[in-house]
Amino acid sequence: MRGAQALSQNTEASCAYRRFMMNELALPRRQELPEEAFIPGQELTELQPHGFVSEHRLAIYSVSHAPASLRLNLFGCPEQPDPEGANLVAFADAILDLQDKRRRGVWGHDQVPLDDFGVFWPYCSLLQPNPMTGRRTPAEQKVYEASLVDLELWYAHQMTTVIILSTSVPLNQPGYASHGWQLFENGVARLLKTYRSDLWPPVIDVGDRLRTRHPPLSMDDFSLGLSASFLSLETDRPIVLRLYEHALLTAYGHAQALAFNKCRWGDVELRKLVCALPLCSRLRSLTLMDNVYGGKGLVTLCGAFVADAGRGAAVLPVLRDLNLSYNNLNDEEVSEGGAHPLQVLAWALSPVTASDVAAAEALMPNSLANVEKLAIDGNDLDQAGIDPLVEALNTSALPRLRTVFGVGGAAHGTEVTSLRQVKRMRDKLSSIDFSKSDATQHLGEVQRGIYGQALQDINRIEARLQQAQISLKLWRERQERPG
Repeated sequence: MRGAQALSQNTEASCAYRRFMMNELALPRRQELPEEAFIPGQELTELQPHGFVSEHRLAIYSVSHAPASLRLNLFGCPEQPDPEGANLVAFADAILDLQDKRRRGVWGHDQVPLDDFGVFWPYCSLLQPNPMTGRRTPAEQKVYEASLVDLELWYAHQMTTVIILSTSVPLNQPGYASHGWQLFENGVARLLKTYRSDLWPPVIDVGDRLRTRHPPLSMDDFSLGLSASFLSLETDRPIVLRLYEHALLTAYGHAQALAFNKCRWGDVELRKLVCALPLCSRLRSLTLMDNVYGGKGLVTLCGAFVADAGRGAAVLPVLRDLNLSYNNLNDEEVSEGGAHPLQVLAWALSPVTASDVAAAEALMPNSLANVEKLAIDGNDLDQAGIDPLVEALNTSALPRLRTVFGVGGAAHGTEVTSLRQVKRMRDKLSSIDFSKSDATQHLGEVQRGIYGQALQDINRIEARLQQAQISLKLWRERQERPG
């Protein structure tokens, strides 16, 4: 859908006037929109940002909002999800706010789309049932089913911007988070997207000023949430569950880099992330910088590295870069066995023998054997924390380790002296850096291949939908042909 079309009734009017005229702002369903309301793939490509931004953002916004009502009409068809245009007004406000930040020169907003852009709005982008019959035609149903195949891409893709309209739900209706389709859209939008200080956020929840980034939902957690959620059509429930499972397995099964920085995650959030890590068989870089998790969270994370010990398979078999910088790893929390949290990390980093299993809490042998870069700077580690790591690194831990990002903080001098012992005893350790690690640059290198395929993914979906529209047009012509 063309962004200029969605904003055409909102741009010139004041916020108060637009809210007064809400009853005239309801968007029609997909079949009733004029052809000029849609933006061709080639034109959308020409509208893309350029330079550095083109590797991280597309001129595409995906909209997620709860329906204004769960009622069905006499024909069993869901009612118009935004009959008064409340969500259209909220969307317009969010876009105009982004564009205003560009005009004011706010850092990271210099290429926010202005003139036109693409919008994925489910009611206007997917073929809807006929309100007088409650069904789609056979041809429309075929097109609709084809559009569901890669539906998660509009929300999960790393380069789309998702606008979550969580505040436009009527007071007499369940909140945004209580709806099944919105649970899916919100969930997949937070799987892979990378947040950067030099770009506008990839997920904008108009009701969350803190821009909280929630950890991914495991299949068990999503299934539990979906079972308690509201859906206009109960037949959609297995579809939503299947789509989320496909999105989760595809996203994490192929992910090469995951970055969860400045998310304000504590031990509870880290525990939820750990549930998804066994899916990440191709993960090369895991960055968990600048959060607030402590010793308990670290112990939980180490447990994820060895969760498949009974089956003899490492959880993250190709992990190369582990970044735990700027957290609270040196807090006074200890594991149940009384060990310092970094002692547990040392156990996870070290190969263990059968006789060591009981002492190491059955940790997986060589669970992180391929790690080449370890970053633990900014955790204010003391001697009790650094000694176990020094001992592990000086023996058999991390045989491929090349770089250790050092440990800043109050005990900096002691830590530097201890880690230099590793340098002397491990000739193949090529770099020990005691300054803040440049994880962003490394992460960008790993993800460059993923970003390079972004436009191809969007164009492939556009081509599929265009082909389906041509088939629908030919079918209508045959139906209207006399005889």
